[in-house]
Amino acid sequence: FDGINDINPEQVIALKPDVVILPELARSSDAGQRLEKALNAANIPVVKIDLRVHLLQNTTRSVAILGDVLDQPQRASAFNQFYQQHMQVIQQRLARYQGPKPTVLLQLHLGRRNECCVTAVNGSLGEVLSLAGGDNIA
Repeated sequence: FDGINDINPEQVIALKPDVVILPELARSSDAGQRLEKALNAANIPVVKIDLRVHLLQNTTRSVAILGDVLDQPQRASAFNQFYQQHMQVIQQRLARYQGPKPTVLLQLHLGRRNECCVTAVNGSLGEVLSLAGGDNIA
């Protein structure tokens, strides 16, 4: 499937999953809300994570949730410690940088869509680009 709009709730229910993990973004679409309602009616737990829209703010929370759901809290905690330590080093190094900011057009979905310039301004990889010191021209 290409997105939340292509998911057939009955097909998901027929798979009898123990849990369905959805992107937090699914909450904002009618299709995502219909899917969640159908799963709830079938007593299938739904867990939402965000490793896409606001990944800098939500990565550690989402990984912790995945660790709990998949019964791997130690692995999730180890990842989150690694992630936070390295993000701190990156932020410290970037704070010391005084050079010019490169202008960048971040092209998303390259090869998946015919139109040009599908990009991220606020959120997603746009946040990473800003953190890294790029000037997002989108």
